[in-house]
Amino acid sequence: MGLIDNLRATLAEKESELDSLQREVEAFRLVVEYYEQFPQEERSDYSSRSEVVELTIQVLESAGKPMHYRRELYPLMLQSGLNLAGRDPARNFAAYLSGDKERRFAPYGEGNWGLRRWSVNESKRQQLLDVERLPERMETST
Repeated sequence: MGLIDNLRATLAEKESELDSLQREVEAFRLVVEYYEQFPQEERSDYSSRSEVVELTIQVLESAGKPMHYRRELYPLMLQSGLNLAGRDPARNFAAYLSGDKERRFAPYGEGNWGLRRWSVNESKRQQLLDVERLPERMETST
């Protein structure tokens, strides 16, 4: 085999590789076009777990009492700049509270969360919840 035959063989290989790469590029282009149909959010915009925990501690300390995660706590967190992902970010927020590895948060029943270190005994915990539900009970009794 002479020099020209070797060059033609190499050229044929490279053309074959080029055809294969062009098919891959076209397939990848279709994937990109598909995903461009959907709104994309940058992950870096979301709050980190440590930011969520620290902000939650600050908000609860400021309130001085357990708060309902969806009605009270999560809206305050949003006002403070919290940004969580998901179909239901408020529920994801509750998962942060219940999944805290250092167990800094404690459930106080019916969606209410507080700081575990408050060491509120059960009667005090119930008293806090009863005071919060007083307006609801007054509305249903009238």
